[in-house]
Order: sequence, then C-alpha cells, then structure tokens
Amino acid sequence: MRSFFAAGLLVVLAVLISPPAKAETILTCPDLSTLKEVGTCPSKEEVQAQQKRSCQMVRNEDNRKLMACDDFPEYFARKAKSLWAAEIGGEEHLTYRGCVATPEKAESTKATKMRAKSPNRFSWMFCSYPNEETITFKLDMNCKLENGEKSMDCGPDGKACRLVCE
Repeated sequence: MRSFFAAGLLVVLAVLISPPAKAETILTCPDLSTLKEVGTCPSKEEVQAQQKRSCQMVRNEDNRKLMACDDFPEYFARKAKSLWAAEIGGEEHLTYRGCVATPEKAESTKATKMRAKSPNRFSWMFCSYPNEETITFKLDMNCKLENGEKSMDCGPDGKACRLVCE
C-alpha cells in the first residue's frame, strides 16, 4: 500500500514539475502595404562606390571580370537594400527589401506563395508577391507549412498560406 501511495505521489509530482506543452503559433505572410521602412536606401553614389570596391577585389583575386560588376542597373537592383519591419504573429520581424521596389507599386499586394525551411532551431519563411518580389523572414521557432509540403499557394486573398510553429 505504501509503495502504491509513493508511486502515485511521484506521478503527481512529475506532472506538476514537467513544463507545459508548447502552444502552436500560426503565421501568415504580411500584406506589403503593412510593412514599415525602418532603414534608408543607399544613394546611387554609395552603391557605385561599393560596386567599384567589390569588383576591383574580384578582378585582383582571379584576374577576370564578373558580369554583375559591369552592369550597374543590375548590380544596383541586387545590392541596394533597405531594412523593413513587419508584424507577424503579434511580433515585429525585420527583413531587407530591395530599393527598386517602391511602396506605391506594392500598396495592396498580398502573398501569392509561401515556402519554409527549418534547418535547426529556427526557420526561414519566404513570402512571394505578384510583383515578383520575395521577402525572407528568420523566425526563432521551428516551423513547417500547414500542408506539410515545401511550398504552397496562398489563394486570391493571400490568407491560405499558413506556417505552423512550435
């Protein structure tokens, strides 16, 4: 009888001491109109100086030119980025967005596709939009797409894409 009581007491203590089960968090891609610019885009002169420095280093290392170094508009589109903030799941997350994408051009765009990667204890959420822009968010949670696949279409309102995180 005593051992039965002791075993019962141990079970009760184990239940009381064990951490509570983690709740799942459901995340969706933000509407581009809700993003807020928190950084500034570099000037044309700053990007040209960066291009000159980096292309010079590449030429010196292996003695050849790279195509991206020769075409400034393409280099500018790839390298000129600004820091933006988005609210996802009640928390602010930061991302970089190209300076070529203007807020006016993207005022009402909703996500068209979502992809996710979870390499370790964090996840990457990739949100694609109709203007061919993809925004990446790093999340400090282990997440997977609700459909269990690697990517999913978001539907006309952008809300069908859901990321389930622990």
